Amino acid sequence: MHEKDVVFGIVLSCSVFCALTIVLVLFYMYYQRNKNKYIKEKEDQELRHKNALMQSELEIQEQTLKHIGYELHDNIGQLITVAKIHSNALTKLHPTEHSLQAYDAISQALEELRALSKVLDHSQWIQESFEHILLRDRRRINQLGSMECIVSKEGEEPIIDSNIKIIIYRMIQEIITNAIKHSQCSVLNIQMIFKPDLICFHISDNGIGFDMNEVNNNPNSGSGLLHILQRIKVIGGSIDIVSNPEQGTLFKITYPIH
Repeated sequence: MHEKDVVFGIVLSCSVFCALTIVLVLFYMYYQRNKNKYIKEKEDQELRHKNALMQSELEIQEQTLKHIGYELHDNIGQLITVAKIHSNALTKLHPTEHSLQAYDAISQALEELRALSKVLDHSQWIQESFEHILLRDRRRINQLGSMECIVSKEGEEPIIDSNIKIIIYRMIQEIITNAIKHSQCSVLNIQMIFKPDLICFHISDNGIGFDMNEVNNNPNSGSGLLHILQRIKVIGGSIDIVSNPEQGTLFKITYPIH
């Protein structure tokens, strides 16, 4: 009888131990799952908050650009138009080489001003295709005479949300502006690749390039790049940057269409 009690005690102890172990394992799994869920919810909340701030900042920037475009077109544009009229009248009275050159310069300035005001105000180009927008930019860049801009396209452009389109174009503008100001390139190549579920932009130059490690270690040296990286995160896209000193730079912007 005593031996049976011992066996029973051992079995009972093992059963209790196993039960406690199972309870502890289940509790740990439950705790860990809730902990992971809490961490993920907190990360998602922070991401939504960050995206909301970025979206608000972008909206403010767009409103500011729109206002500047309006002022350029309606105020400064009117002044240049008046100057063009007077210059034309003066040219007719005294048709000299200098007066003709002045008239041509004023006419070109007015055209550039109108083109710039249109670029700044997205409501004037949002319905246009990327191809049409970038071909207009190509003409403007080539008129500068400092570099050759080449634009090419593969596939048919899919329809995307207008807010996404604005953000992507502003990124392209930032890259183009940096190339004009800093790259010292002679050729700027903009390639559009369109698929039903994906759009890509490859923007490359043959300029002096830069050291990516230096930019990563010193964020202040690449504030323009930082803005681009922030914008692409907001829309759920990706960007690859390949650059080396004296070997040019390549930007690959990719946006999956959901």
